[in-house]
Amino acid sequence: MNKNELRKKAEDWVYNGKPCIYRHGWAWKGARARLISQKEAARLLPKYSFGMGFYELSFTKHDGQDVLEFNELSENDMY
Repeated sequence: MNKNELRKKAEDWVYNGKPCIYRHGWAWKGARARLISQKEAARLLPKYSFGMGFYELSFTKHDGQDVLEFNELSENDMY
């Protein structure tokens, strides 16, 4: 799936009210994720994209369910 198709899938996911999580930092460094509302996900969506960057989107699992993850990284996460 290319980035445009992933973007469309993410938009559909959010607007259909499917579960989304937000994480600030790397999971492997201990950053925890929390469920976010559809409203918060819709607000964040324009700023985030799939691939490398400080505002990353990805489809993943959280507590056994499929979710869309919004992961915000900072320069400190790069060390």
